[in-house]
Amino acid sequence: MIHRLVLNLVALLVGAPFLASADPLPRNLVPEQLEDWIDWALWEDEKAMCTRLYGADETRCAWPSRLELRVDDGGGEFEQGWQLERESFVPLPGDARRRPLDVRVDGNLAIVHQREGRHGVTLGAGSHVLRGKFEWGELPEAVRIPSETGLVSLELRGDEIAFPHRDEAGNIYLQKRLGEEDSTNRLDLVVQRRIIDEVPLLVLTQVEVRVSGRNREELLGPALLEGLVPMSLHASLPARLEQDGKLRVQVRPGSWTLRLLARDVWTHILSGSVGRAGLGRG
Repeated sequence: MIHRLVLNLVALLVGAPFLASADPLPRNLVPEQLEDWIDWALWEDEKAMCTRLYGADETRCAWPSRLELRVDDGGGEFEQGWQLERESFVPLPGDARRRPLDVRVDGNLAIVHQREGRHGVTLGAGSHVLRGKFEWGELPEAVRIPSETGLVSLELRGDEIAFPHRDEAGNIYLQKRLGEEDSTNRLDLVVQRRIIDEVPLLVLTQVEVRVSGRNREELLGPALLEGLVPMSLHASLPARLEQDGKLRVQVRPGSWTLRLLARDVWTHILSGSVGRAGLGRG
């Protein structure tokens, strides 16, 4: 009985969204009297303390930095930093034909295993730097990059490739470069909003993004209208909604779609905000 009461109270405080915000209560705001019970109450839900995305049950515990890839005719090497909020499986570049070799985490040799057909390592919470190598008899056409990775730097035979070609499947091409017409950093946006007449009132914002040039990070906004609370964000690129309502997106050449669903707190606000709000580069 006591366990159930404490569990329900802590879960309500830590895991449930605020009425005025889609985020759960941060751990440092839990009342002092309940701090000692947090880990005990949430032990069966290991992802509960990870960063909650703007979605009903979505959290993210692993955050990658830019992947640095250096290759030549005999092989290659890679390096990437990761920030983990709990023990997580971290996918590695490569595939069954081009397996990552001599993988090291923070300088120590790591055990590589497979999960859902992908090679990776399981790491504890904290900041880590992964390094590894590839070996091949001749330069392959492409190398598979995990979908979790948004930014990639490519060095080919000692030369930096400013505009590496990466397709939607995650392959980065080593023998195929973007044409001159694609070499300029360009970003075209088409924004559409749909108002859903329900209780509460919902607003679906769809952003179609056309990108050329380098892999890079862009800040778009504001995407969230004044007076709205975000509910979910679905994107075909790594993206995050910032506290100021702007979208931070790791873009790469191609056409992509982002959808942001939000609810209205005070319906009368929409009458003046829908027509004024726009979306551009932050």
